[in-house]
Formats: sequence, structure tokens, C-alpha cells
Amino acid sequence: MRKNLIAFLVLVMFALTIGCASSPKPVVINEYKMSSVHEDFPVPEQALEREATFGNPNIAEGAKYELENIGGEQGLYPPKAYLEEIRASG
Repeated sequence: MRKNLIAFLVLVMFALTIGCASSPKPVVINEYKMSSVHEDFPVPEQALEREATFGNPNIAEGAKYELENIGGEQGLYPPKAYLEEIRASG
């Protein structure tokens, strides 16, 4: 009985530790640079250009940029200001 109680308390403490962990700070984009492929397409200044291999013979040229935590941890929510910047650039 005592071992079960200790195991339960350890599990609760572990769950509380995970639940109270801080989440990564959202990315704030203030400045943009132009894409290396299309000079009218804005890319966040902090984004790092990576090697782009698409495996598609219909894509002649492309670029891949990486920016951690843009749009949340899973990238599902791109910042509205960035989408507006893309729209403004045409």
C-alpha cells in the first residue's frame, strides 16, 4: 500500500512539473528580406535559408526557410502581420 502511495505521489509531481513548464515564446517578426527565388516575396529577417530538395521534376527552382516557433509549436497559426505583409507585396 505504501509503495502504491509513493508511486502515485511521484506520478502526480511529474505531471505537475510537465504541466507547469513554460512554453516557447512566440516569434515576433519586425523586418523582412526578399526571397532568394522571388524578389517580391517577403521572408522574415530571422529565417534561415536551408537546402531545398523537393523531389518534383516540375519545380525548377525553390527555396526553403526555417524559423523556429513561427505559428506556434506546430506551425499551425502563422502571424497575421506576416500574412498581411505577403498580401501587401502582391
